[in-house]
Amino acid sequence: MNYLAESLRIATILIAPALTKAPAEIAKQLGIREDLLVFESAKTFGVFDGTVKVVEKPTPIFPRFDKEVEVSTLKNKCHLRHLKNLETESKEENEDTYVELAEEITIDKFFETSLRVAEVLECEKVKKSSKLLKIQT
Repeated sequence: MNYLAESLRIATILIAPALTKAPAEIAKQLGIREDLLVFESAKTFGVFDGTVKVVEKPTPIFPRFDKEVEVSTLKNKCHLRHLKNLETESKEENEDTYVELAEEITIDKFFETSLRVAEVLECEKVKKSSKLLKIQT
């Protein structure tokens, strides 16, 4: 059981950058201390000594979806999106528009860039704009 818990601990650390809420829930249900959830501790296997107490009645972190409900929701969203596209197409003129692409950068220039990850808390359309979104992180 310790090998399973240890494997889940390492998986929790590795998925933390992509999934923001699930790793915290996994750690809570496994009873993992905060100091064992740092990236450097993922290099060491066998941190658990058998004293970890898993919660008595766990709750699903990724609950199953009802197939019929999900299918009907997707159909409704697609139908609404289709109607919205028809409205915008009728408003716009049928002109060919060309977007000029930016020049490709070199690998050295790419390594100079700074990539950052953030959790999007809120997103809304900007008035008088068709594509611009205001994102709050």
